[in-house]
Amino acid sequence: MAYNYNISELENEVVKYLGDNDSGFKGIDIAEFLVKKLSISDEDMDGFLAELSDIISEYPYFYDEETQSYVNKYDFFNGLEIRINPTKFEIDNGILMPGHRFFPFCCESVFPSELKLTDNSTGSEVELKEFEIPIQDAVNYYILLGAEELFHYFIADHMTNNEIVSRGNPNEKVTLTVYSFQEFYKRNDFNENDSIIFKIEDWDNGYFSFRVEKSNDEELSKQKEWLEEFDAVLKKLVTDKKINYSSISDMIALAYFRGNRDVLFQPYMSIDQYMSDTDEIEMTVFEGMSILRSTEELEENVFPAAESNDIDESMFSISQGNISSIDGLLKDIGCYMTAIEIDTFILNEMFQGGESIEPIVDRIVYFKQGKFTDDIQEAVLLNYLDDRWELLEEKYRRHADQEKGEIRLKIIQVLENRLHFFNNNSIKIDDLPEYQKKVIETNVENMGHLLKQINSDFSIEDSEFEKILDGIEKFDALQETLFDDIAKELGTNE
Repeated sequence: MAYNYNISELENEVVKYLGDNDSGFKGIDIAEFLVKKLSISDEDMDGFLAELSDIISEYPYFYDEETQSYVNKYDFFNGLEIRINPTKFEIDNGILMPGHRFFPFCCESVFPSELKLTDNSTGSEVELKEFEIPIQDAVNYYILLGAEELFHYFIADHMTNNEIVSRGNPNEKVTLTVYSFQEFYKRNDFNENDSIIFKIEDWDNGYFSFRVEKSNDEELSKQKEWLEEFDAVLKKLVTDKKINYSSISDMIALAYFRGNRDVLFQPYMSIDQYMSDTDEIEMTVFEGMSILRSTEELEENVFPAAESNDIDESMFSISQGNISSIDGLLKDIGCYMTAIEIDTFILNEMFQGGESIEPIVDRIVYFKQGKFTDDIQEAVLLNYLDDRWELLEEKYRRHADQEKGEIRLKIIQVLENRLHFFNNNSIKIDDLPEYQKKVIETNVENMGHLLKQINSDFSIEDSEFEKILDGIEKFDALQETLFDDIAKELGTNE
């Protein structure tokens, strides 16, 4: 679009204005100043205001809608205290993984291993060290970066990780830069119930001081209030379609700004603990980007009760088998499916033109390694399947499911590969070594997240279609590698 003013000149004038008003300013003030300075005409006004907003968004400011003012993130965050709960793994190894924990609380140009962490009790800065850790364990500390970014981070930290990551073996170890906390843990007799409180000393340069916080009853009583406040502000933000954010870290930072400071500025809960404890907010993938979403919003966009796993036991006589949930029932009979995977098989059957639940029943009977505990348990499953078919059939529209149907076909192949492997080799997941069991459970969970999107009403952009298919192929290859390793260890045929 052509303007009657020079865009470069506008950018230069904005930079000058920000330099003269570093701590913050009102939107109306900068707009009026530049309109006069650049002689902006009424004709160009709408375009000018949009361009001005875009330019300011590139700089470290929050926008306060109530006062219509821009607030410098440096001034807002300096002095804020945050909580971090080191895991048993970190304590045992005498380290602190920077991970995603500090991302919302320092300038994005500061790489996590460039942070300066100073111990209040000694005045000394924590040293860095290189640490080898299996990919599947490292992911837990970086997951809020998003699946699309965390492996880029591993490679940026150490280029030697490039080849390791490309092989896709979750058991392989990557080398990451971590903080040496062994002396701190030992000096403070640190355990899993304790925390570290970090104070932001210099947001722009990533300087933090820290102290130990021993577990206490007051902290536990305040956590509920903190969680409820963070839930409330995040739900408002993630459902506000006017808000565009580039990362989960940005949204968390904005939540601190928009929330009740009297509550959130008290470090009663870490971000990791919040994500673990909240029932209101969930991380998901939308249009190729990891985002936070309200669980309520997700449920509204999923086929009716698509994630329903509970069973109303009052409808049945007492069974000697597990009938408390579909996942539990399926495990009880040795069929390694989940409730959301059953929905996927049902929707695929409808996509193929099927008209009854019978093929799904036959599939479960074929793949189960055990027997129903009694007739009641079998009746519970059959009743559930009939109900699921009816619920999904009411909403299913074949003409709107073409692209997702093709993706679902690929996923079905991956799921059946897993089912065939365990069935053909008479392997029970619970009999596997703990690390292999964990990988399989993680894979099932990750596939479940993808199935939420595929089985929902959300549309898939054309640009994302090939990416999803490529991701499914890589997932299948990773699964096959794991199965090969299991087969070799157990001496089976596959």
